Amino acid sequence: MERRSTFITSFFLILILTLPYFSIGGTRSEAMDSEIYEIDYRGPETHSSVPPPDHSHGLMGSNAIKEDRVKKVHG
Repeated sequence: MERRSTFITSFFLILILTLPYFSIGGTRSEAMDSEIYEIDYRGPETHSSVPPPDHSHGLMGSNAIKEDRVKKVHG
């Protein structure tokens, strides 16, 4: 039992100590320098501050107006 707990403790200790190496990229740092991974972060000048147009096209309002224009026949 003692051997097992020593193994588990040493495994987690090694895992914790190697975690910073893998989190910064380790041997993959050369790939991060290539042009493939360059991202162009554009600022707010590429985005319009005007809200998008209303897509209802006035359907609800036009139906209400048509109902008022209907002539009632008295007979």
